[in-house]
Amino acid sequence: MIFKRLNKYFGAFPSGIKKLLNFQGIELIINKLDSGGTYYHSNKTYEEINSRLYGLIEENYRPKIFLDIGANYGLISIISSLRFESAKIIAVEASKILIPYIVKNFHLNSIKNYDLLHCICGAENSKTSTFSINPYSSQDSRVKGESSKWKNQIVETITINSILETSLPNDPVFIKIDTQGFEESVFRGASKFLTTNSNWIVKSEFGPYWLKSQGTEPKIFLMELVEKYDVAELPATIPLLVKSTSELFQNLLKPECIDDFLQHIILLNKDNRGWVDIIIRPKTDL
Repeated sequence: MIFKRLNKYFGAFPSGIKKLLNFQGIELIINKLDSGGTYYHSNKTYEEINSRLYGLIEENYRPKIFLDIGANYGLISIISSLRFESAKIIAVEASKILIPYIVKNFHLNSIKNYDLLHCICGAENSKTSTFSINPYSSQDSRVKGESSKWKNQIVETITINSILETSLPNDPVFIKIDTQGFEESVFRGASKFLTTNSNWIVKSEFGPYWLKSQGTEPKIFLMELVEKYDVAELPATIPLLVKSTSELFQNLLKPECIDDFLQHIILLNKDNRGWVDIIIRPKTDL
């Protein structure tokens, strides 16, 4: 309630109300009136920083590019910069409120090899698109807002195809997608890259509630992903004995299990708002 009262008075995440967090040497400036920022206080941040996923991807792919779509305060970009020895960071964030925080957080953590794109990542390039800012939580701003209290801003839209058009066909690329239900459009704008480059891996949030809020039918979207790519549920904590990214794909999603998988996901949180991360790679013969 205090966040709602303060934001009603000040507007969405007023500047100057900052807090410096420190996680095992990683420093992060957040706005302490933003419930999306204060979420970083949770143990999920430590789980992310120490996730074995980044080590496995470095060992198996050695990515030259890490593309962070939905960068928020920049934490995942910072982790990736520290874990991937040769990677250039490309951080994409649609909220203009968060851009100064990302710049400061990259500076705090000595991240230098990066591009920061203030835009939506979608299906087509556009100079004028609308993005809706959730006034209470930066982690739930969306292309299509949920309430009239959310404030719209005009921002460009760019595709993954355009972002990565200068990358070489076999460049190893790791992509993280967290766009609060806009993932279908993100993938549509990546079709050329994902079919011409065979050396990529994607971690994406998959939340049926948020997908529906952005006009996507979750079953149809997931079926398309499963038909085109290898797709598996990514565990929140990767077991210690998993030794390669290939082991993460041992239980591939199949068309016949899509209904059960969707039901499994939505029950993972109250009000049918459960979500999981999925991991995706080019189709194999396995």
